[in-house]
Amino acid sequence: MLKKFRVFSIFLAVVLVLTMLPLTAVAAPASNNGGIAPIRINASAPVESTDTVSQMDVIAKYVNSIKTNDWTTLIQLSSSRDYDEYVRFFADKTNNQNKVGLYAINTASLFSITKLDINTLALYDNESYYKGLYGNDLGLYLVGANINCKKESKDFYNGVNFFIVILGKENGQWKVLTFSEAPPSAIEAYVPDTSQDILTALDIVKSRNQGIFKNGEGQIIGTNRAAKPQLNAEEGHAIFSLLVVTNWNEPANIKVQITATGVISTVVFYTYCKNVLPNEWIGSWNSESLKAGAECVKMVGWYRVYNAKYPGLGYDIKDSTADQVYKPNTAQATCTAAIDAVSNVIIVDSITNLFYLAYNSGTSGSAGTQNSGVVSQYGTQYLANTKGYGYVDILKYYYGSNIHTVTSIPLK
Repeated sequence: MLKKFRVFSIFLAVVLVLTMLPLTAVAAPASNNGGIAPIRINASAPVESTDTVSQMDVIAKYVNSIKTNDWTTLIQLSSSRDYDEYVRFFADKTNNQNKVGLYAINTASLFSITKLDINTLALYDNESYYKGLYGNDLGLYLVGANINCKKESKDFYNGVNFFIVILGKENGQWKVLTFSEAPPSAIEAYVPDTSQDILTALDIVKSRNQGIFKNGEGQIIGTNRAAKPQLNAEEGHAIFSLLVVTNWNEPANIKVQITATGVISTVVFYTYCKNVLPNEWIGSWNSESLKAGAECVKMVGWYRVYNAKYPGLGYDIKDSTADQVYKPNTAQATCTAAIDAVSNVIIVDSITNLFYLAYNSGTSGSAGTQNSGVVSQYGTQYLANTKGYGYVDILKYYYGSNIHTVTSIPLK
């Protein structure tokens, strides 16, 4: 599913902007002694020079602010929409004491910057949300940072960590909108380096995407995989199994920020799905539409547990339209039935990678754009009602025929 683009070096002007770090056209392996390694500057799509220079400068300053623990600068470089949240986070002494989020990092240095085609945004995040706020004033990057941790966790480990970075322009200034964990598919597609640093990073990220968390030495330091009794509580069964994979396992829980209060709530994953679907799909819709919605809601949450959107703030996902709407105690019987019906069926791309199942509202009475990579919520109802599509065919209409349904571990 992930599109690959020709990689080429960006012009000398970018190098001049980032003179705070030693640069080469291709990165040398990250330093093992915590020093600054040379960085790679690549692009995967044609770029406008002025914006690219400005965007990369912001990214370099952002990483440097983490290195120096200059939280004032980091906040200034971030979206104004996140100002209050960052101020609260850094003012909370318990976050520092418990090494939550950015407080877990001892030092960081820029390892690589790869500019991605903004048209691939839906592969990683809520494209409709950001385009609704910023229009075409967006930038998308894969960023590598060589990190040394005070405390390693599922979100940060010693060594090269990779992030998907979205930037948006506010009042003429580029701001960091997200600094989320990159999936292994992005690293494999855009980082041709086969050094040990990259191979180690890939192993850690691939394991994380199976719910197994490793430190920089490759040792397991934690898991987030639903136990069999938890899965048995879900009444579903596999309907389709085009490809059976034995190492997929639903997350046990997900960390959700309740935006109204700022509280981070650890929610059982099944409970999370039951209290998202009725707030994203309409409970009276065709059951096949609801099943398609159940897969979208589940896989967005699943993807975010293992590729957290807000690792620097210590949680996976928000409860709002920035991600998907979660409201406790709003489960509906029709939506729960749809979730149960596909409970151990997951959607992966053509090479069995997890991916972000992007969706938006679409238009009532229209299927929406085929092979767009973005599901239309109204479109799922249209295809189910007027075309008689089952949920797998609905998903293939939007994501393409190369996606697979696979089973996670047996429920019974």
